[in-house]
Amino acid sequence: MEDSKEFKTLSSDSSRLITETKSSADTAIQMLNDTENIGIGVATQLKQDTEKLQKMSDDLYAIEDNVKRATAITRRMFRRVATDRYMWVLIFLILVAIGFIIVWRVRNPGRKIDISDRLSNA
Repeated sequence: MEDSKEFKTLSSDSSRLITETKSSADTAIQMLNDTENIGIGVATQLKQDTEKLQKMSDDLYAIEDNVKRATAITRRMFRRVATDRYMWVLIFLILVAIGFIIVWRVRNPGRKIDISDRLSNA
């Protein structure tokens, strides 16, 4: 009879051990599946982030190109403005000279400017 009790005890212990092992295996499989799902999610997010970074990099290059073009255009505009200023200064000096000649002629109507005499005396 003792063998029968010992057999039942061993049988119940082995059944319990099998159940615990199966339960542990099921838990391990579930954890493996969860880990796989998390890995897939992380890989998907990483791919999306990589695409975002690539787009940001492309946008940065486009912005840099636009800034270079804007700088070149601004330089050209400043050169044109400077050239226009020089032209206006030249026009102003010509008008001042014409005004001076008119004022001088009005004040000295009969007098002529003879530059050749002055140049030969020098």
